[in-house]
Amino acid sequence: AMEIVPEPGFVIKTRNAKTQSKVFINVCCSSHIRPLSRKTQLADDGTEQEGISVPLSVGPPRSEKDKKGVACVVFDVVVHPSVVNDVKSDSTGGMRHFVVDIAISRIEEKYKTQLDRRYKLPKLAYKGEPTKQRIRKAQAPVIEEIHEGPQLNAD
Repeated sequence: AMEIVPEPGFVIKTRNAKTQSKVFINVCCSSHIRPLSRKTQLADDGTEQEGISVPLSVGPPRSEKDKKGVACVVFDVVVHPSVVNDVKSDSTGGMRHFVVDIAISRIEEKYKTQLDRRYKLPKLAYKGEPTKQRIRKAQAPVIEEIHEGPQLNAD
């Protein structure tokens, strides 16, 4: 693992579905996260399906205060800079909604919580102060050199 300080991207504001307390998600970026990739695979019916893999790192929840001074929870979700650029340059909002949906899903999975799927996008690049986060180092493929030894005869 390695420590990074992610760069601000954009902020998602939603609520905890059970407590109704405010939740902010900082979608930030680091070039240490792999870029998104498109993969084609065969569906059960034999047709090709294209899927998109968005590698991301979800940081631990931390307490902050909203602009009224009320306690809220903040998560950092770190993606590759190209993902934030794609979101900002997509005028349809489709890419943004896709990334927001993935960020909310991953937080719910990792922290066994339920977030409201309705969200707002405050005009913030980052809620709070950028915080160090531990991420997994990208694993380079291991290539092992094999030396051929003396051949055994099977006579």
